[in-house]
Amino acid sequence: MALRTSLARLAAVALAGCVPADDDTSGAASATSGATSDADSTTDASTTATSDTTSASTSSTSAGESEGTTGEPPPIVCPEAVAAPALVVDLEPVGGANPQRLFAAGADGCALYFNALIAGEITLWRTDASELGTHQVTPEPRYFGQPIALGEQVIFFSDDRPWRTDGSAAGTYALMEGWALPGFLSEAAVFAGELYFAARDVVSRGVFVESEHGVEPWRTDGTIAGTALLVDTAPGPEPEVGGPFGFTPRGDQLHFWAGPWPGTLWRTDGTTEGTAPVIDVGLTRAPIDGAPPRHGAAALGERLVFLGSAAGEFGIWASDGTTPGTELLARLDQPSAGGTSMFHEGDRFRWAALGERLYLFASPAGIPLPAKSPDARALGEGIAYYGPPVDALWATDGTIAGTERLVELATETYSDDWGVPADLVEAGGRLYFYALDESGMTPLPALHTSDGTAGGTAKIAAYDSVGALVPAPVADAVVFAAATDATGFELQISRGAPATTELLKDINPGPASASPDTPRVVGGRLVFVADDGAHGREPWTSDGTVEGTTLVADINPGAASSDPAEYTALGDVIVFVADDGAHGRELWKM
Repeated sequence: MALRTSLARLAAVALAGCVPADDDTSGAASATSGATSDADSTTDASTTATSDTTSASTSSTSAGESEGTTGEPPPIVCPEAVAAPALVVDLEPVGGANPQRLFAAGADGCALYFNALIAGEITLWRTDASELGTHQVTPEPRYFGQPIALGEQVIFFSDDRPWRTDGSAAGTYALMEGWALPGFLSEAAVFAGELYFAARDVVSRGVFVESEHGVEPWRTDGTIAGTALLVDTAPGPEPEVGGPFGFTPRGDQLHFWAGPWPGTLWRTDGTTEGTAPVIDVGLTRAPIDGAPPRHGAAALGERLVFLGSAAGEFGIWASDGTTPGTELLARLDQPSAGGTSMFHEGDRFRWAALGERLYLFASPAGIPLPAKSPDARALGEGIAYYGPPVDALWATDGTIAGTERLVELATETYSDDWGVPADLVEAGGRLYFYALDESGMTPLPALHTSDGTAGGTAKIAAYDSVGALVPAPVADAVVFAAATDATGFELQISRGAPATTELLKDINPGPASASPDTPRVVGGRLVFVADDGAHGREPWTSDGTVEGTTLVADINPGAASSDPAEYTALGDVIVFVADDGAHGRELWKM
């Protein structure tokens, strides 16, 4: 039965979907979802903050009104390093603009897009970290969701549809009148210069809107003419749920799953003629509350590695993109519900639980184990990962002979947080991860390390509680936050052995906690937020040494906190959001 929506929805689409006849005129629309950003550059520490804006009251007008809606936007100039943190621009003198969803794009990564709240309205902006280079792109769309860089342009989702922008009003418009379902947005992937994503086309049927194809794979080059259905994997208007997911590039092919659960593995070379199903090996995860399972696969050399099932055989599979070249590498215990998925992260691969809490049945039988962020990481020419049974560390090189269970972890007692290992991180050719330590009276999360062999896998140290692992700026080390009775929750550093694992710095001296957030690696240093007990929560940096771990600036003077967030690299600076106590939450740079 065709998908139908009301006349009101159709009217909203008609108003929001006024796309240009060609790609040189502007479009308009409305709302969508969120994005994350990482930072990768920083400057020397400083104890005071300054502002590079001279007129807070006029900056919003000059930056937003004169440039954003008329004429060409100001040229982007890559920002240079600054001596101390500085306010970029006071966009909203009354209460702050509260910038969100910072995303760096452009050939040099020097154009920063973000949402800002101006006069009660959320709008899309762009900046190069200067006052003159900050402008409103368009009054609409008002939301900037899940942006993906595609050459010089940015593809993003608003009102559940793909949009594109080049930073100008004329170059910002919707690419199609259909909808890209929010649950599928994290599955989009860039392949051969185009973006592939799941969407549902719509056509007008009088007072209703109908879908001719249901949810299917689409591709776009960032133009309306270049946005098209790739192939109709299930002819007709269905399925609404069960459409393509897990888009994963592998060499000159792109893989994805499509069809009713658990799905069928497909391959494409980017053309309709070159798109075909590979084999009925699906991912055995049921949708939760109608949402699609966020599944994917890891490209390992010439093969695709994934968790899947076929004919009752659940486990680790590999495929070269052909039916004869798809095989089961290792059988695993079948989970009873929920599941895990893989996301590509550069040269690493992360397994993440679907939803915040899903349970798997593994050995010992009958004990429900929480699938909380198990991970997979590339190590040398193989992949090490956690999977059911969740009490073991496995490794594979994509072949049957090269797939092995390395070591068993905690198997008797499980907690909500540590029933499975978490945060698998590579540093200096070793893996670091957390697993449950049951050697004491109370099971505790413990840092472990592995060189990819059973004999080279061992516990380093146990803590009362721990935070995320981050590769340190110094070679062969990881930095993480952990709590002890003596120092509270502070940053620790490890180089792979108990003797080389220690407190990095007691930022808030004694048993009190600095409570550092997850640090980010930025330009050879760590950037994080901490409270030293005197200055509130402010920006800090570290080079992996005690002396090099310092407060950047007391942006909100005294015990008050500036609460910096959304560190994003832009040229030679880091742009972030903070509140100095005078301007509200605005863009800063350091």
